[in-house]
Amino acid sequence: MYLFNNCHERKHIFLYGRQAFFDLETTGPQAKVADRLVDVLAVGETCIVATPDIAGDITFDWYRFSREEVKLDPERNVPCHAYFGEHFDTATLSRVEARRRPPYAQFFNINGHFKRPSVQRAR
Repeated sequence: MYLFNNCHERKHIFLYGRQAFFDLETTGPQAKVADRLVDVLAVGETCIVATPDIAGDITFDWYRFSREEVKLDPERNVPCHAYFGEHFDTATLSRVEARRRPPYAQFFNINGHFKRPSVQRAR
């Protein structure tokens, strides 16, 4: 299982099309994360994407990974690794509640902030 932090609230379906759930840049630190994912992220792997909202709640969307494609981010006009999969579940929790519940607690550090980097393997 992989955990994806969408702390910038990017609208991946709008940017890349149906079933898109995350993206990483093709250069810089995000490219290194994407290069590691190529070797370990298998078709059918469970991926959870955490997206905070303005009210302070966090939506956790669950996907089954299907593919990765390099696509142009139309907002920034840069190529990105776009990740696609079948959406199969959603949970919306307060940050306080999410920090206490597995597997969501793994998204946060001891101070309650989202961990870095933006993608991590669940324990």
